[in-house]
Amino acid sequence: MRRQLPCVPRGRAWLEEEGLHLTFTVELEAQRTLCKVFVRRGDRALLLGTPVPAQNGLSLRRRVSRTALAQAGVYPPEGLEIRTGSEGERWRPVDGDGPRCCDDFLATLLREGSWRWRSEAGGALLCHPWRVGEALPAAALFCFLRLERGRVLLWLDGEGRPALQRPDTQGVEREKH
Repeated sequence: MRRQLPCVPRGRAWLEEEGLHLTFTVELEAQRTLCKVFVRRGDRALLLGTPVPAQNGLSLRRRVSRTALAQAGVYPPEGLEIRTGSEGERWRPVDGDGPRCCDDFLATLLREGSWRWRSEAGGALLCHPWRVGEALPAAALFCFLRLERGRVLLWLDGEGRPALQRPDTQGVEREKH
């Protein structure tokens, strides 16, 4: 059974009940600011996650057990709450104003599709919505892409070159356990 949930201060949200689990779907149109989504009941709240860039804003889809919600005191849920991050963490569309790219081919490639970016220490982080079975965005950069659930990430260093890892962690050895 799918039903709509209140989503404050803005956005649309749905809840699907699937046996022992509940699936929350959130769409935040025209939202570009980094934010967190919380499920709430009364004065209790549980973090669901951080929405990722989508075609017209941000989106989140999360499956949670009834037990986890009950233990947090938010079952049955009354609605969802959106809390925004700092202004410095805005996802912006890739256009003529950024991010800095090392050459015209890369800049053109990143302006195609639904790439979004934000400044990060040592460079920029780019994100594009993606699902298994879909064509990979910027396939020419495959070795630099990080595939995650529902998105593709790409790091650019301070010179606008693709990086294999976050620019601020390059050259730092991981501690061996």
